[in-house]
Amino acid sequence: MAEASNKSSGIFVRAQKQLSRTKTKVLQNLGKADRTTDEEFDELVLKIDKQQESAHHLQKELKKYLHCIEALSVASKSFYSAVEESYDAEWTKEKQFRESLQESEQIWVDYVKTLQGKVMEPITQYLANFPILKCKIAKRGRKLMYYDNARHSVDVIQMAKKKDETKVHKAHEELAQAKQVYLDINNDLHKELPAFQSSRPTVFGSIYNDLFIAEKTFHGRTAEIAEKEVDITNELQVNFRDFIYTPLSRPLSATLSEGKQAHIYTSLRSVDEQVVNGNHDESSAGTSFTDSNPGSPIKQNGGDTIAYGTQQVIDAVQKTSVEVKETGQEVIEEVKQGVDEASAKIEEKINGTKAEEKINSTTTEEKINGITAEETADAPDYPPPSPPEEDGVADKNVYDTPTPRRVEESKPEVNLEGSIYKSPPAVKSKDAPPKVLYEVEATHPYNGEDTDELTFDTGDLIWVVPYENPEEQDEGWVMGVKQSNGVKGVFPENFTKKITN
Repeated sequence: MAEASNKSSGIFVRAQKQLSRTKTKVLQNLGKADRTTDEEFDELVLKIDKQQESAHHLQKELKKYLHCIEALSVASKSFYSAVEESYDAEWTKEKQFRESLQESEQIWVDYVKTLQGKVMEPITQYLANFPILKCKIAKRGRKLMYYDNARHSVDVIQMAKKKDETKVHKAHEELAQAKQVYLDINNDLHKELPAFQSSRPTVFGSIYNDLFIAEKTFHGRTAEIAEKEVDITNELQVNFRDFIYTPLSRPLSATLSEGKQAHIYTSLRSVDEQVVNGNHDESSAGTSFTDSNPGSPIKQNGGDTIAYGTQQVIDAVQKTSVEVKETGQEVIEEVKQGVDEASAKIEEKINGTKAEEKINSTTTEEKINGITAEETADAPDYPPPSPPEEDGVADKNVYDTPTPRRVEESKPEVNLEGSIYKSPPAVKSKDAPPKVLYEVEATHPYNGEDTDELTFDTGDLIWVVPYENPEEQDEGWVMGVKQSNGVKGVFPENFTKKITN
């Protein structure tokens, strides 16, 4: 019971104080109560706010920098792993080369740890002082309000027609007490705020010093590793300078360039004509093969290699020429025979098509004229009714000759729409969240890199909602709720397009 009564009394006291402060603010705004001002203190508060904003911006940019450094560290590790894999074991100083690459990976790890421990943590600790100072400033404002309220109470009691000395004495005591409390906290803040403001160069100087020392250490160790690797690779080039690949000047396969094929064919044809005409000699034969590398052996039909020498080359060419002529005659006869057979088949198809068309045309004419036996038997034996006349002129016969239906060849329909891929519509959530600013559609896929980032594919729909704390919003990033699963997070705005307001 005692605890409950104390709790209720405490709530009552707080409510009474809040009511008193509200009353004093209203009276001050109406000009019926005095307001205590301190321009020097107000200026200190503005400096503290600006200092907090600057430190917060530095912390945000440092987070981005650390994120990029970590990503670059991962990429460097992957790249140097590929370099290490490509360096064979029998190459120069293979062990030292691999150790240098592994040391380079460790340099990245140490660099990231140094930035997190000696740069990020001091900034975080420095920012933690601002909420404490803001609480003290708010408390000083409340005590100032009590002091102004006590002064106003004393003025009201003294201006009353009937003065109660007891109330006047009590009002003066409350005024003295409120003034003392206010002066104590005000004097403390007048000392603490300037001291905190003056410590800014020391704090940031230490942070910047650690930052650039880490940069210097990282780049220095990286340069040392790079110098070792340069020495090893230079020695590797010297040790293996005789192992140089040079492409062959004349390809060994049949896929020669068109210019070389034409040149070689012209040389062989000139020799072949001389052999056939019987006016060749060794000098002319040797001249014909000048551009075709006469020092190379010649193979005939994949057989044994023919020995070097002009006479042997001429004999081989003469024999090859005779074989080519015989083979050519056989190919020509086979082609002629195939052409004759194809012509005969085409004529048969043409004659069959004409006969079929003739039969079809005869049947169509019979149907059109209506002279089939069944139609004649079913025709009525009485005359047709008289057609209506207009202006004394009778229309043509009621039973018009039926027009033959034109049979069109069926053509396959091409569904152009089906050949174009359309992304399936995203599944929308039924209930939209409150305070939706507008709706966007993803134009590019995005994979969230942090826990508070959204992941979506092209075509997904997202509701854009306001930040709970607008100060946390970064430029180019917006807060949204994915309609397919209701997940909330931030995402880059340039990966989407606005579709509704």
